[in-house]
Amino acid sequence: MKKITLLLFSFILLVGTANAQTLAELLDRLAVAANNNLGQEPANLFTVDEQSMLQEYFEATYPATTFDNRATGDVYAVQIYGGCDPRGFGYFPLAGPFNMSMISSTHTVFYAGDQDGAGNLFGFAVEGFIDEVVTLVKINTETGEETTIDTLDIYAQESHMPTGMAWNYANNTMYAISSNSDQTRLYTVDLETGALTLIGETGNPKGIWLAIDNSGNAFIVDVGTDYLYSVNLETGAGTPIGPIGTNISFGQDADFDPESGILYTIGYHGGGSNRLYSVNTATGLYTSLGAVNNDCGQFGLVSIQGEPVGIVENFVQGFSFYPNPATGIVNLKSVENIGTVSIYDLLGQRVIESRVDGTDAQLDISALSKGTYILKTDVNGELRTSKLIKN
Repeated sequence: MKKITLLLFSFILLVGTANAQTLAELLDRLAVAANNNLGQEPANLFTVDEQSMLQEYFEATYPATTFDNRATGDVYAVQIYGGCDPRGFGYFPLAGPFNMSMISSTHTVFYAGDQDGAGNLFGFAVEGFIDEVVTLVKINTETGEETTIDTLDIYAQESHMPTGMAWNYANNTMYAISSNSDQTRLYTVDLETGALTLIGETGNPKGIWLAIDNSGNAFIVDVGTDYLYSVNLETGAGTPIGPIGTNISFGQDADFDPESGILYTIGYHGGGSNRLYSVNTATGLYTSLGAVNNDCGQFGLVSIQGEPVGIVENFVQGFSFYPNPATGIVNLKSVENIGTVSIYDLLGQRVIESRVDGTDAQLDISALSKGTYILKTDVNGELRTSKLIKN
């Protein structure tokens, strides 16, 4: 059960002891339910009045910050929580306001989804509460029509449920994660057959979403510990980055904006309450940008439309760098030895050069002007060329 003592104490000062005692009981109920369920919040967990109290609490705890409306894409999303109407598939502008325009009134429960490189939207649909049936579904983004690709045997694998899906522009591959609350597994996904190929375990129990940036750097959040991890797409191994600073519960999703390179998630707190967050991939911290659909909805699928930037020009297996875009430190990781690392501006002038001789390194680009650069990395004698965005 997550610790909420400090947050609750702060709220006591606002609402008084009696209301705080009732709120503590609601938060305990939420924590127990979330601990036993990775997916959809139970339909009748809270009354309408209790839901309103929780929304008031989360609004005070995670207020929205000022948001620079530079993003231009739309966010496709599926609202799966039965306590908020309407349920269904739709979209809202990433620049705001965060109010869904509904495309279809589907009641299909999606626990993850993403678009491939051609803009086709896929999702993992789940049916049932005991013997869950998991299918890979293709969703028409104009009509909401759902086409089943195939049924998956993922639940038979030690009761694993799909919890994340993300497209990797760096190698044109769809990846997925699953969890049974004890371990999280990483897979590749065959979008024609629905077949999953196991890569490995991430090392954390409750991975709740998967997101991959334009350069092939993968991240997941653990909904049990509220911690951000980077993930090695070659082995599945996860590396802790830091706490997200927010208390999230049940199923939810995240995606990188392909144009800006910023990671977003619709974080779900419980009782219908949510927030659109940007995620700092260097520290793990969430930044609240505001509630979606008037703070009522659990979104099991989130996919951001847009043309990618910063795509790797030639891919070297086992090498990654993040964040991209970056403002200060760029982290480089590789399974093979990294030699010389160089950064060039678009005029072909070398602005940074460093000798690594190892598998991990950091580059400080804080002195560079904002713009697009070329990152050239010698990995075990093989040259990798990538676009790097400095914000």
